[in-house]
Amino acid sequence: MELNALAELLHRRGIEYFGVLPVSRCTVARRHKLDRLPFRAENAVFFAVPYNTGDSPGRCISKYAVPRDYHLFFDSLFSDIIPELSAIYPGCSFRGFSDDSPFREREAAARCGVGVCGDNGLIITEKYGSYVFLGELVTDADIPSTETDPKGCLHCGLCARACPSKDECLSAVTQKKGELDSDQQSMMKKYRTAWGCDICQDVCPLNKGVSFTGIRWFWEDRIYAPRLGADITGRAYGWRGKAVIERNLRIIYGGSYMTSELLDQIKDAALEAGKIMLSAEDVRECDISEKSGRANFVTKYDVQVQSYLKSRLAAIIPDAAFVGEEGEADHNAEKINSGICFIVDPIDGTTNFIFGARRSAVCIAVSEMGEITAGVVYNPYNGEMFSALKGAGAYLNGERIHTREHELKESVFMFGTSPYYKELQDSTWKAARALFEATLDLRRGGSAAIDLCWLASGRAGVFLEMRLSPWDYAAAKIILEEAGGKMTAADGSPVTVDRPSSVLAASSKAYDEALETVRDALA
Repeated sequence: MELNALAELLHRRGIEYFGVLPVSRCTVARRHKLDRLPFRAENAVFFAVPYNTGDSPGRCISKYAVPRDYHLFFDSLFSDIIPELSAIYPGCSFRGFSDDSPFREREAAARCGVGVCGDNGLIITEKYGSYVFLGELVTDADIPSTETDPKGCLHCGLCARACPSKDECLSAVTQKKGELDSDQQSMMKKYRTAWGCDICQDVCPLNKGVSFTGIRWFWEDRIYAPRLGADITGRAYGWRGKAVIERNLRIIYGGSYMTSELLDQIKDAALEAGKIMLSAEDVRECDISEKSGRANFVTKYDVQVQSYLKSRLAAIIPDAAFVGEEGEADHNAEKINSGICFIVDPIDGTTNFIFGARRSAVCIAVSEMGEITAGVVYNPYNGEMFSALKGAGAYLNGERIHTREHELKESVFMFGTSPYYKELQDSTWKAARALFEATLDLRRGGSAAIDLCWLASGRAGVFLEMRLSPWDYAAAKIILEEAGGKMTAADGSPVTVDRPSSVLAASSKAYDEALETVRDALA
């Protein structure tokens, strides 16, 4: 088989680096693997499969474990290409290996030109660095050798100096069964890894500016931070068992991703942020800017509160992503869906704040892989702090709260006018009029977060706004739901927390009729 034909076969699958070595030139590591083959192995094709799809601030596992288990990729690859090879080479046999090579595969891969062998023991390719999986095909077919003088790394020593443990690899620690000692647990917490370790790769000069993989398989179904209780079937850490990965997650997050202790720290951060709001002098005299859209303001205090929270929250959950109203919108969806992320509105109800209406709030939500698991809404003017932890109920200043289970006709309706979006005015007023006529009365509070928390505590029964950003409602969403309420988009579909959405919220008893009323009004 010509090498260019083999190259084409692999390139069609996104594999650019390969080499061929006679079995007689390979150092055998597992003789039984060769002895069990139903044919006499003559040659081995070694190749590097790139897997790197970029990073996420919420990642707490090795990059190689972010996609699905790479063994599944190789199973699919071998099932795909071996029939093609058998057709090209009638009468010849092929067998694929990944992670269970009969040979010292890194040594062999370097010897046949796949890449250089680093001091960290990894093969480093020119384009993808060391973020590659090695695989090989053993065959009795006659394929030309690509043997070359093996090359080594730069021997700069950065990987050795950066290694967190000189005695025991951190990656090996994460894979141990049973209990870990205090030093091992401290190391895992410090480097925030629940599986594997990328430190020696990330510091390598040969890995700077490397390309992402072009293989679609690795871009699908990525998990940057596995959840407690999640199905680990088909993940790279699944082979060790759920007990080990969940033990590691508990070590990192203190028992679960979000705990009451962590929530208490977030509440303390909200209290301090509220002091910044209370320290404001006449806001109408301070720096005020208008963002895109009508009556969409930002003050210097919005910026100060957000800056404080970004720093304070990073100390509570290190490396969690941060999405705030007063910031860049780039990659917000990826941040929210790719791990743990704080979603923050530094001052919800900025217009109220500017005019001294004393009805504005600090809003902090925690998203885990796109699911809101904790929320805090704090109005420093009256000292009311609403909070919730998933599965643990909703609270106002430490006292449990619940929605008021009244029918729609016995409910008070609160709404927002979406003033930034003129194109929504007609639908807003149509729906608002219909709900006003179906309820006792309406209120316009000027802070969606506080409105929703009022609903959670029984002070209102229905809320509607035709467009809000995630930071406007993310924290209040879990508070409302933990209080027994229901929140969806205005058409009844799920509310999105990674992009703007309309919001219809109500007590469970009033929700169905409220939804029907809105649908009829907008039909």
